Amino acid sequence: MRKHLIPHRPLPIKAINGIGRGLSVIGLGNKPLDAEKIFNKAFKKSDTKSQRDYSELKNRMKILCDSVNAHSNLNTVGKLITSLSFENSIKTRIELDDWIEAHLDILETKIEKPIFILGLPRTGTTALFNMLNSIEGIRAPLGWEINKPLPPVTFANKDTDPRIIKTHQEFEAFFYLTPNLRFIHDFGALLPQEC
Repeated sequence: MRKHLIPHRPLPIKAINGIGRGLSVIGLGNKPLDAEKIFNKAFKKSDTKSQRDYSELKNRMKILCDSVNAHSNLNTVGKLITSLSFENSIKTRIELDDWIEAHLDILETKIEKPIFILGLPRTGTTALFNMLNSIEGIRAPLGWEINKPLPPVTFANKDTDPRIIKTHQEFEAFFYLTPNLRFIHDFGALLPQEC
């Protein structure tokens, strides 16, 4: 019989989660993810001037948050990271909508023969993705381009853009929280990003 393995957590993370559990005991912690609050923070951070109708996106966000609240057992840090991740995704979506609206000609760009790789975890999709990326004429988006897509990358700055350092720092913080993940699936600002 295998013992239940407790994942490694750095001491500061254990302390924050412990405080969160303590606050929950006295009724002050463990609040569910709030889709409306997450959306409003993202909208404010996006600095958009658009009056676009985001009711459908808000509805989908509510479904996602309700599902996380009902089916996950996130600790304090897990909820914080999930909330920030959702907020960042919504902010990026709003900014992409603004950018496309200002550059409608991008919708006329023809993408010829895109390659999609689909597969279950641990089946070699990452190895295939990286092999294909090494072939001349095939280009995969890099980690920093996926995390911070605006403004769009130019060939001249694809290796020197200041967003590279910021993305690298974010990945390192993520690996600090989950140190064993790097051995399962490595992420990097300058590595092809498949997810």
